[in-house]
Amino acid sequence: MKKSLIIFIVAISALFALTGCNSSSIKVQAKDAQTRVQKSFKAEPKKAGETLKKLKIHLPFGMSVKKEAENNVILKKGSNTYILFYNPKESAKSELVYQMTKKQSKSIYKEFTFKDKKRFGYLIINKIKKDYYEVSVGIGGIKLTTETKTSHVASEAEMMMDIVSSATYKK
Repeated sequence: MKKSLIIFIVAISALFALTGCNSSSIKVQAKDAQTRVQKSFKAEPKKAGETLKKLKIHLPFGMSVKKEAENNVILKKGSNTYILFYNPKESAKSELVYQMTKKQSKSIYKEFTFKDKKRFGYLIINKIKKDYYEVSVGIGGIKLTTETKTSHVASEAEMMMDIVSSATYKK
């Protein structure tokens, strides 16, 4: 009986310790998202394989174009929906779409910006409700937004920056 009680207490303690180290906390996810998005921003863009009305972009496996309108594209991957917005009048260095996104955001949890000589990039994480966040990434006049669970914030943000950084306007 005593041995069983000790094993039970150790198991419960281990469970609490593991729960406390859970990488799905928004604090951990936001920091990881920042690192991943910055790395993607600095990396060589992925090859654009999808041709839209005005853009060429890279779409990851399983993602498809659902609807295309003037300056907006609805993308779908599994049960997730993504909205790609673009303004061809804004350069890759422009901060206008970023500033407008910040202004429209109701509850920003974290925001990060990235710059190089030719581009301005950003990541904005908005709290929607418990365990659910809106993630927006962009470069200049191109922005991609989705809603996701806390545990997917970093991976979604990285994939989205891969898409945005691959975008080029058709000539």
